[in-house]
Order: sequence, then structure tokens, then C-alpha cells
Amino acid sequence: MSRDGTVALFVTANFSVAVIDTLTGEGEVVGDPGSVWSVGLSPDGRFLGIVLAANGEPEDKIRVLDLETDEVEEFELKAPALDGGATDTILFADALNFTPEGRFIYYDALNRISFSDGSSIDSWSIYALDRQTSNTIAVVPPIPGLSIGNPSLGRSHFDHLVFEAQDSSTGQSHIFTQDLASGKQAEAGIIFATVGLAFPAFFGNDNAVLYTDYAFDSFGFFAGSALTRQPLGLDGMTPDGPPSIWLLGSASGPTIGTIYRRGTYEGISELEIVTTPASIIESNPEPAMFLIRRSGAVSQPLGIQFVITGTATPNKDYVPISLSVTFEPVSYTHLTLPT
Repeated sequence: MSRDGTVALFVTANFSVAVIDTLTGEGEVVGDPGSVWSVGLSPDGRFLGIVLAANGEPEDKIRVLDLETDEVEEFELKAPALDGGATDTILFADALNFTPEGRFIYYDALNRISFSDGSSIDSWSIYALDRQTSNTIAVVPPIPGLSIGNPSLGRSHFDHLVFEAQDSSTGQSHIFTQDLASGKQAEAGIIFATVGLAFPAFFGNDNAVLYTDYAFDSFGFFAGSALTRQPLGLDGMTPDGPPSIWLLGSASGPTIGTIYRRGTYEGISELEIVTTPASIIESNPEPAMFLIRRSGAVSQPLGIQFVITGTATPNKDYVPISLSVTFEPVSYTHLTLPT
């Protein structure tokens, strides 16, 4: 989905790309059958990520098409090794998620891990591709016995990620949220997905996670699916109360949801921190000031937390200050923090 909610792309059953105008419901299918495995659109609609396929078999590359210039980038998929360098364990990528500025692509991938005795296992995990450096970061590394995948970035907190981990022996899926800045994880929900996966996604303001849940009759046979809403706390990560059915789905197979908002996509807020004066000595009677300015997306409030480092001692070398500030909506005004 584009961030303004006007365009939806998905791969069809015969591995072509369908493009849908959500305002009119009209669409078209592009590409030859069997030629596309996965697609992803950047939030501003400029970059298209694509995993091509040959007769429905995906390749081990991600291609990025600049829809403004028609330029194409090609990235070979290499998993980072624990002791440095890169290895060719990634067979292919699946779900593609661009960060707002388009630099990083978060994706899940199938890995083939080989052992010294000649045996191997296949395992899903989550990576991030840095388009500027072509480096790959292991966000959630492969864990034997778990299929880790279906990542989705936050809609308003772009440093939040939701994904699932399915136990291959029980079919039970656990849904996790992760703060990409701190690495903190929280478990958002558990479903019994013996016939499918959860496909989790954040709601528009990141106050809940939407996922596919399944029902079974008394004999253990599949009875239907539903989209379930798990509320989240103020941190946008931890559960806040029990889940509830949001939309009843099909009795013939899984119902998969996606969340989008209509309207103009603003991008992200950009921050600038300036000290006034640029340098200061201890005997200077005038206090120094930190100026924090915001530009870019300003329609929503923005809370900022920071840390103070160095050898100075609070209440001795400087007056302690709050370690958080908040910009009000439609506020470009900088905040001043005396030291």
C-alpha cells in the first residue's frame, strides 16, 4: 500500500502484479505469469521493490525501481556472518518494507543453513538492507525450529516493527513487536495457526496490531478465520488488554488484512540540534542553550527523549534539565533548554 492509501499492489496467484486504485476499485495486472514473487512500495510511492521469479521460483535478489527516473538497482542477498563478512545462505526474500526515506528495506527471507556433516535446514528470519551501502543487517537471525517472518513497520512510529514466529512442531504463532532503535521486544499476541500464519500489521496510529486468527471445531477441523485486534499500550509495543475480533473472515481459508490511511503523505519529521553559543567556558556567566528545531512532517505531536553524556556533574556543573520535550501539532518552533 502507498502511505496515502490510493494504490495497492499485490502478487496474484499466477505470480503477476496487480495494481489497484483504492478510490475507484479499478485495477490491472502487469507482468508475465510466473515472473514476480514479491513487491513492496516505498511510503512516498517513489520506489518499487520487487523479487522476480522464473516460472514461479524466486531469485535471490531484490531489485528497486525508481518510478521517477526509471533507474533500477539490483542487490544480491547475502546474510551477515557472525564473525564478519557475508554468506550466501539466503535463498530468497518475501515481504518487502521500505522505511519512510527509502534507504532501508526490511524483509523476511528463507535461509538454508548447511552443517559440516553435509546436512542442512531451511529457516525463515528477518533482515534489513541498507541501499546506500548494500550492507545487510540481521534484525532477527534464523532460529532452528521457528519460522520468523511477515514483518511490518509502524505507521507513525517508523522505528517499530511487528513480526511473527511460528513453531514448526506445534504450528503456534507468537506475534512480537520490536523497537528497532533499542532492540527491545514485546509479545503482542499468541494464535493457534495450524493452518496458516498471522500476517500482523500495525493500525494507522500504532495503537494496536491487526492479525489473522483461526477457529477450529470440536474435531480439530478448520472452521473459519477472522481479523483480530490486539490493543497496545502507550509505548506502541506491549499489549493493553485482551484481543478482540475486528472482522469476521472466510470459512474457506485465511483472511489477510492490511491497514492504510487516506490523505497526503507528509514523510517524517527532521530534527536539528544547535548550541548557542557554539562553545562556552565554565566561568562564562551566560547560560548555554540547546535549540531543537523540527521540520518536515509537523501535523502530529512529537515527543523526543535524549540522554546527556560527558564528565560534568548535575547540580554542580550544570542545572539539571528534563530529558524529554514535546512538539505540539503544527509546531515548527524550536525548544530551548538552558544548561
